[in-house]
Amino acid sequence: MSRLLKFAAFGCLMLAAPVFAAGTPPGIATKIDHPVPASLLTSLTQASNSGLGLAPGAGTPLYLKPVDGPRVAQGDKVGILYVGADFCPYCAGQRWALVLSLLRFGSFSGLEYMASSATDVYSNTPTFSFLHATYDSKYVTFQAVEMSDREGKKLQHMDKAQNDIFNTYNAPPYMPHFGGFPFVYVGGQYIATRPLVTPDMLGGMDWDQIAKAFNTPSSDLYQAAMPQVNAVTAAICRLDGGNPDKVCSAPGVTAANAALFRMGSQSSH
Repeated sequence: MSRLLKFAAFGCLMLAAPVFAAGTPPGIATKIDHPVPASLLTSLTQASNSGLGLAPGAGTPLYLKPVDGPRVAQGDKVGILYVGADFCPYCAGQRWALVLSLLRFGSFSGLEYMASSATDVYSNTPTFSFLHATYDSKYVTFQAVEMSDREGKKLQHMDKAQNDIFNTYNAPPYMPHFGGFPFVYVGGQYIATRPLVTPDMLGGMDWDQIAKAFNTPSSDLYQAAMPQVNAVTAAICRLDGGNPDKVCSAPGVTAANAALFRMGSQSSH
């Protein structure tokens, strides 16, 4: 079998055209490309709000790196650019983190169920597709580009501005490899250096089970993911003037903000 992916340091690199075999469990296959119900979004909103109180533990690394790049939004909103692909299991994990972060600043419509490739590492990881999604927020604009479907066929293309950012900041010295997925760029000031939620953290769960774990503060998933979600939240708060206050002043976010400040101070020396 020819390989589509090379998994390197928590990312997916496009290498060659794939040969796929059927291998998606019926319980997953029947949901792919169908709308995510309001009940699941409500559950994730509750989880997102619950996680606002969790500060990163001493020595916990935050997977954001300061950069100094162009904005991706007009006006006063913070622009976030995500580039990924349906086949990529690391993108699958990253979408959970992005949804949890962005629900604090706005709302999604048009999210659909998706799962990663059936034939590669962490096969059939449950996730979402941003392909037909719309995000509405007073504070943030969200640009999502899903480059390929779960069979490796082309879906969307980056525009010139997005492509320039991708080629510049998704490459050394900012990242260890050129052109990997997922790529997350926050307001021209931060990039995610690895997925904030990795597919192994999802542990073979389905969408509802993952949402339940995110709503359980004692779960390993909650404890590992929420400090990273709070770091993305803090990055947005640093760029939008601290709005909304109930989000940006939450204990977990202020602690993550202090950690980002230390990171920025270290990178300037």
